[in-house]
Amino acid sequence: MMIYDILSSRYATKHYEKGKKIPDEDIRYVLESMNLSASALGLQPYRFIVIDDDETKEKLAEYSFHGIDVADASHLIVIASMKSVPDGYIERFIERTEKLRGFERGDLQELEDLTKKIVHSIDDQFTWTQKQAYLVMGVLHIVAPERGIDMTPMEVFDREAYDRILGLEGTNYGSVLVGVLGYRKEGDPDQKLAKTRFPLSEIVSHFPKNI
Repeated sequence: MMIYDILSSRYATKHYEKGKKIPDEDIRYVLESMNLSASALGLQPYRFIVIDDDETKEKLAEYSFHGIDVADASHLIVIASMKSVPDGYIERFIERTEKLRGFERGDLQELEDLTKKIVHSIDDQFTWTQKQAYLVMGVLHIVAPERGIDMTPMEVFDREAYDRILGLEGTNYGSVLVGVLGYRKEGDPDQKLAKTRFPLSEIVSHFPKNI
């Protein structure tokens, strides 16, 4: 299926078929694809937390956007971003880059120093790392329906409660976004609704002709 067709046919599924589980190989494919997402400087300042047990989903549902049947979904993928990016993390990233590209340790010292300089110049690093989470959600938004999985991105939830339940309190990570994954409930009327989008003529402008 072409990406345009995926985007045309997907919708924000709110009602999921309870008990219908996504196969492990499909979840693996989704996570591998998310791991390939672009991120600023390539740093990937985030983690993916996968939840598929009913007890945890029930707990999280209480603190989620109530228009989505979170507890009935097959899986939740929480994207948690770093609140700050430590120098040690950058050093590990550069070291891994050197190893994967056949360099000796220290060959990319200039890149390491530049990366640290850029990160140090960012006043609010948590805001910056959260922006990277949205890039990942864009990938999840496409690869899930590619595998026949319904997915709804969720940013309206109680982050403090999620962090408490998921053991993120007191760590350098905070919940940012949730991907709710599963299979639409049979007969869900939302799937037949027309997709509301403005025409390109109202969205796109060409500089300097029609700004």
